[in-house]
Amino acid sequence: MRKLQYLFMSLAALFMASPVFAQSTGVAAAPSWVPIGAGIGMAIASGLCGLGQGRATASATEALARNPGARAGILTMLMLGLAFMESLALFTLLIVFAKVKEMLAAKRHAGVHTPVIVGKMIIANQQMAYAA
Repeated sequence: MRKLQYLFMSLAALFMASPVFAQSTGVAAAPSWVPIGAGIGMAIASGLCGLGQGRATASATEALARNPGARAGILTMLMLGLAFMESLALFTLLIVFAKVKEMLAAKRHAGVHTPVIVGKMIIANQQMAYAA
C-alpha cells in the first residue's frame, strides 16, 4: 500500500510540473533561474557528499576497531568509496558550469548583452567604460 501511495504522489508531482515545460509566447523575457538552480544543486550535492563521506569514515573506523586484522581491505574500500563520493560533487560542479555557460551563450546569441566586470572596468556591448 505504501509503494502505491509513493507512486501516486510521484505521478501527481510529474503532472503538476508539466506546465513548466510549456513554450513561452516570447512577449517578455523571463528572468533566468539557471544560476540560482545551479547553485542550489551544487549546495545539495556538496552537502550530501559531505554527509556520505562522514558516515563512510565513521563506519570504517568502527570496522577497524572491531577487526584490526582486516585493515588493508577496509582502507582500500574506504578510499574507493570516498573517491566515488568526491567525483559525484566534481561531476555536479562540471554540470553547473556547463549549464551556466550554455545559458550565457544563448543570451549572447539572442542579442542580450550582459556586462562583464574586469577589475574596475565594466565591458558592455563592446564598449569600455570606467566604473565610478
